[in-house]
Amino acid sequence: MMKALVTERGMLTRSINMLAGKSIGKGIKEVDVPRPKIAKNEILVKVRATALNPIDAKFIDFIAPSGNIAGCDFAGVVEEIRQDAPGGWKVNDRVAGFVQGSIDKGRGAFAEYINVEGDLAWKIPDEVSDEEAATFGIPAVTAMQALYLHLDIPWPAADGTAANSVGTPIFIYGGSSSVGLFAIQLAKKSGFTVITTASPHSFDLVKKYGADDVFDYHQPTAAQDIAVKYPNITRALDCFSEGKSTQFCAEVLKRSGSKVVTLLDSKANVPGVKVEMIMSFQLLGKAFAWLPPIGHKFSASPKEREALVMFYASLNELAKTINPPPIKTMTPGFQGILEVFDYGMTHVCRDNGSMVNTGISDVLPIHLRLPMKLIIAIRARSVDVAGWIALHAAAVAGPESHGQFLMDKEIVEPASYINSAEGQKVQKMLWNETVDEMSKLTTVPAWMRKV
Repeated sequence: MMKALVTERGMLTRSINMLAGKSIGKGIKEVDVPRPKIAKNEILVKVRATALNPIDAKFIDFIAPSGNIAGCDFAGVVEEIRQDAPGGWKVNDRVAGFVQGSIDKGRGAFAEYINVEGDLAWKIPDEVSDEEAATFGIPAVTAMQALYLHLDIPWPAADGTAANSVGTPIFIYGGSSSVGLFAIQLAKKSGFTVITTASPHSFDLVKKYGADDVFDYHQPTAAQDIAVKYPNITRALDCFSEGKSTQFCAEVLKRSGSKVVTLLDSKANVPGVKVEMIMSFQLLGKAFAWLPPIGHKFSASPKEREALVMFYASLNELAKTINPPPIKTMTPGFQGILEVFDYGMTHVCRDNGSMVNTGISDVLPIHLRLPMKLIIAIRARSVDVAGWIALHAAAVAGPESHGQFLMDKEIVEPASYINSAEGQKVQKMLWNETVDEMSKLTTVPAWMRKV
């Protein structure tokens, strides 16, 4: 057995959180769970350090089913090795990586031990501490994925020197975020000129990490100013992907054939500029769904997995010359993680320069009225998100309820799915889970008492 932090939000609580746009109550708890048994190609890691990401809070608050081990980014030492595990590992080797914690059942970083495939982890050099190595997790691989796979930036040479792209400009929105800081450094390794945005108080930070030019995104003419000064930019990475950030990126590029890579589903209205969303978990090489059962499905991608294996093979040397983002060390052990969630992930991540978003722009008040008909006014980022909220909220109201959805005109009403045979089956399943969870509640949220 081992100790771990597992998710404990049932469907009802996750629905309330989604509808309220904030976290209500604790979402993880410390429990004893079986220690992982390594399978083919795997190593067992004794976890020494973890890094927290905004995605951890999103999974715990809105998406992850109850009972899964939370946490994505880890660093530790090799405890056990399967004979066929790739990577040339030895017991006590220092190791780091990331997993899809809270979603991949039985595998999460907030645990004493974690099992990972041998080639989906990297050896930590002596020059890098466990705490620093843990921060490479999702932010570093997301930057790699965006630049090398989706923006066609050449990989740096094996010794970390610049590739043959000296002077080519790239625009990175949100350079002071964790992904942004890694992206700045990787782009510089490939010889690119990096133009980025940040708040004025972060100008020195992004320049320290290698940015060649930085603009205040609060200024109304910032996008135009960048486009005038750098008219030949054709690549952009949007590290925020909320509000008008993607539109800002597209207005910087303007030219036909340009591309903006985003970290969330986002759009821009500039002719000829392509917008493409990426998801770091695709790098793990397994199919998964976002906001199941009706959300976007990501198929397994051998190309993405091969890129991660290649990146991790080079990271033992590359990490010696790449600076991790600013680190705020919390109380050791699981207590420190619990304190972070009690304090609020938003505050902690902003203290570290990361950006936090919920994936929903505004969720308006919910009104339940007899006979259990649900009227929901939702402004959401996409049909997937709107449909997921509506489905879960309908389940809260009861299996006989039906929804009337007032949404942004650009969003298609998802009632067709909810009223389908599959939707009704899922709704009934969620309702049964709700009844079980409601029996454990000591108080009922105020909005559920409205009639």
